[in-house]
Amino acid sequence: MNKIGVRLPDETYGYDVSEIVEFAKHAEDYDYHSVWVAELQGPNGFIILGQIASETDEIGLGTGIVNVYSRTPALLAMSVATLDQLSDGRTLLGLAASSKVTIEQWHGIEYARPLRRVRETIEIVNEAMANQRVDYDGDIFTLENYPRSYETIRDHVPIYNAALGPTNRKLTGEFADGWLPVHVPRGKFEEFVGEIRESAENAGRDPQDVTIAPYVVACVDEDGERARDHVRGLLSFYLGAMDYYAKVFREFGFAEDVEAVREAWSAGDREEAAHRVSDELLDEIAIGGTPEEGREKLREYRELGADVPIVYPPKAPRETIETTIAELGSY
Repeated sequence: MNKIGVRLPDETYGYDVSEIVEFAKHAEDYDYHSVWVAELQGPNGFIILGQIASETDEIGLGTGIVNVYSRTPALLAMSVATLDQLSDGRTLLGLAASSKVTIEQWHGIEYARPLRRVRETIEIVNEAMANQRVDYDGDIFTLENYPRSYETIRDHVPIYNAALGPTNRKLTGEFADGWLPVHVPRGKFEEFVGEIRESAENAGRDPQDVTIAPYVVACVDEDGERARDHVRGLLSFYLGAMDYYAKVFREFGFAEDVEAVREAWSAGDREEAAHRVSDELLDEIAIGGTPEEGREKLREYRELGADVPIVYPPKAPRETIETTIAELGSY
């Protein structure tokens, strides 16, 4: 099995459920480690993964990601255990605190103490998977004699934390089984991996027990420039439409890119916004080019400390996405 995953295109790209399942089967054909399904304003991640479970045999099934607000920890544990039964033990739980805009404006829930909520959610899900009854006394959640009436086929399901900030990275090393970041510059990646490994060691864990699984926006094509244009389109969305990631990119040293892209985005010129994503930014945080160039970039991520790089295709024609899965699956 290749130690590589893929974040599946979904309905926000214009693909229906049957096509999403076909992408997953395509990845399994190329011996991928796992497929990951997003859940934001598109389809329900667990339901999509349940369908994929019924049409695949071995590939890992990851939520990539679900937030820790719209489901209680008890409901997350139920969902994880059910998917794990359906898939015969292939579930991977990717979760995150999400953002204030998403949680308050879209879900109508107060975005309070996000990192504490992540920590308590991880602890409760672990408890519920391992024990028939759960008592938990936290700062946010209190569970009293929670009777787990569903069966689990494993007493632990790997939990990946989609952390970017330094405190959240530390939390990942202390409590999570994997790190699932997105848009980490190559120049920072090795440093951040070291922080997580050190945090795990300080918590009395084996640092190698934390799987490093970065999302890497990636597209390859024999026409390398066409692939790079697809990548620019997705990156411009993150810089132009998402305030949180605009802030993150500024902190990573790409303030000029951010301002240039956001100026065009605010004017409604999406094509120009994509055009303003510089080659320097693209090559620092993403993969775009010919298949051989893409495979070389994945090898670099491995050398920097990635255990399971997760290919994140941008919006593109189906054949381009299938080519990306196939070509990068052989790296």
